[in-house]
Amino acid sequence: MPFVGSRDPAGRLHDPALGASALLDVGIYPLTFAAWLLGEPAQVVGAAAIDEHGVDDSAALSLTFSAGQVASLSCSQVSWGDCRASVAGTEGRLDVAPRMNVPPYVTRYGPDWPAPIIETVAEPLLGSGLAHEAIEVARCLRAGETESPLLPLDDSLTVARLLDRARAACGVRLPADNP
Repeated sequence: MPFVGSRDPAGRLHDPALGASALLDVGIYPLTFAAWLLGEPAQVVGAAAIDEHGVDDSAALSLTFSAGQVASLSCSQVSWGDCRASVAGTEGRLDVAPRMNVPPYVTRYGPDWPAPIIETVAEPLLGSGLAHEAIEVARCLRAGETESPLLPLDDSLTVARLLDRARAACGVRLPADNP
């Protein structure tokens, strides 16, 4: 999930004291997607390009799951990419259009190659940011709920653990990691 952010060394994307990290800033989206689909991986292997301030500007991860699935993902805050996701299996493929964290549509392909389009599903989007998340938070607050059934606390904790494992696999440390 790449994007090109500000190169200001005092800005939040490059100041380790502010938690600067491509994995934490944009890597959370593909990691969350993989965990949502496959659960917590058995193994996380990674590599990162770390700048002169100790910040991971780009990272690549390979996740292996106990049932034999593999997920490959990358993130960057210094290069442009297509910000899409694909899921491939024995019955075909799903392509999540860019930006995968707010996709305008998802296309399902059949198992034949070249795979014919079986269907494209599009849902209305509100803006290009976190509008849907804010609406769900407001709904939960009005309902007196302390967590959303759409993303329960246990799922959030899984992603937090996964981000820590990804940072460790890539050799990414933040000042808050020091005792």
